[in-house]
Amino acid sequence: MKALLGLVFAFLLSGALVSSFLPRVQPIDVGATVYIRADGSIDPADAPISTIDNVTYTLAGDISDSIVIEKDNIVIDGALYTVQGMGSGDGITLVGRTNVTVKNMKIKEFNRGIRLYSSRNNILSGNIAVANNRTGIYLDYSFNNTLSGNVVTGNGVEGIRLLYSLNNVLSSNNITANTEYGIGIDSSSNNTVSNNNIANSNYGIGLLSSSTVNFLSGNNITANSRGIMISSSSDNVLVSNDVTNNEWGISADSSSNNTMSDNNVANNSNGIGLGSSSNSTVSDNNITNSTSGGVVLFSSSNNVVSGNNITANGYGIRLLPFCSGNVFSGNNVAENYWMGVYINESSDNVFYHNNFVDNAQQIYTLSSTNVWDDGYPSGGNYWGNYHGADANHDGIADTAYTIKDTNIDHYPLMTIYKIPEFPSFLIVTLFTIGAVLTVIAYKRKHPE
Repeated sequence: MKALLGLVFAFLLSGALVSSFLPRVQPIDVGATVYIRADGSIDPADAPISTIDNVTYTLAGDISDSIVIEKDNIVIDGALYTVQGMGSGDGITLVGRTNVTVKNMKIKEFNRGIRLYSSRNNILSGNIAVANNRTGIYLDYSFNNTLSGNVVTGNGVEGIRLLYSLNNVLSSNNITANTEYGIGIDSSSNNTVSNNNIANSNYGIGLLSSSTVNFLSGNNITANSRGIMISSSSDNVLVSNDVTNNEWGISADSSSNNTMSDNNVANNSNGIGLGSSSNSTVSDNNITNSTSGGVVLFSSSNNVVSGNNITANGYGIRLLPFCSGNVFSGNNVAENYWMGVYINESSDNVFYHNNFVDNAQQIYTLSSTNVWDDGYPSGGNYWGNYHGADANHDGIADTAYTIKDTNIDHYPLMTIYKIPEFPSFLIVTLFTIGAVLTVIAYKRKHPE
C-alpha cells in the first residue's frame, strides 16, 4: 500500500511540475461598461483610459463594452482605438452632458454607436461609427452640438438621427451605405447640415414629421433612392447642394413653404418633385439629365418655379393631375427629349418669361387650361420654333402663339428671355434671421 501511495504522489507531483512549464490560459475578458464619473474618476480603474488632469482622457487600448460619460467639460480622445459591442445598447452615452468632446474613436456593433440625450454644446469629431444595428450617431432632445468629420457607414437603419433636437451643426461628415437614412431629421428644427458626403441609403437626407427651419447647404448626395426628402415639414432651406445619380433628386410630400435654390440636380431618374405640397419656391437650380421629369408636380398648388435651367431631361416640366395656382417664370426649358412641358388635368397655372427651345415637343396639354403670358407689356414666353413679326419693335410678336385650344400665349417674346442670377445670398440671410428668431422663441419657452 505504501508503495502504491508513493506512486500516486509521484504521479501528481510530476503533473504539477509539467504544468508549471505550460503557458497559462488567460481568462476571456467579456468586457464591462466603463464610466467616466462626475468626479473625474475612471470606473473600473483598470480600464484602458488614462488622464493626468481629469480633463483630457485618452484611450490606451480597445474596449469591449460601452463607455458612459458622466462628467462635463472634458475631452475624450479615442486615439484610433475601438469600442466594440455585441449588437445591443449604446456604445458611447452622454445624458445631460455639456461641453464634452468625443474624437478619434471607432465605435462598432452596438444598437446605436453614439447617443446624446438631453445634451448640449458637445462636439463629436473624427469618429468612425460602423456596423451598428440601428444608428451610427443618435441625438434626441439635444441642442447646440457639433458633429464634424465623422465617418458613419454600414449602420442597419440610419447613419445620423436627430429627434426633437434643435440648433445642431452637422458638417463635413462622410455618411455611406446606411440602410434607410444617411441623415434623418425628425421633429427637429433650426439645424444646419452642410458639406456632408451622403451615398447609398434609401434616403440621403430626410426632413420628417414637422421638422422646420433647417438649413441644408453644400452637401454631396449621390446614389440614394431619394437624395433629399421633405415629408410633412415646412420652412426649410435647401441651397447649393449637389444631388446626383439618385432615383429622386429632391422631393417634398405634404409639405409647404420650403425653398430649394441654387442646387445642382443632375443624372437622377426625377429631378425635383412636389407632391401635395404648396407655397414652396424652386428657383435657380440646374436640373439636367433626369431620365423622367426635371420638375414634377402632383396635386400641388401655389408654388413658384423660377430661374431654373431645365435641360436634357425626358420631360422638362410635368404637371400631373390636380395642380393649380403654380407660377413658372424665367426658366430655361431646352433640349428635353420627350417634351418641354407635359400637363394632365391641371389648370389655372401661369407660365411666362420662360424659354422653350429645342424640345422634341414644346408643350403637351390634356384636359387643362393655363395662362401662358403676363399680359402686355410684360409679355409671354420665348418659343424657339416660332418667329413672328414685331412691327413696333417692342420685343413682343404681333401675333399670338397658339399651343392648343384655349392655351394661348398672346404676347410671345421675340428674343430669348435673359434669366437673371438668383440672389442666393438673400435666401441665406433671410434663413439666418428666421433661425435667430426661432432660437429666441425656443429659449423663452425653455429657460435654463
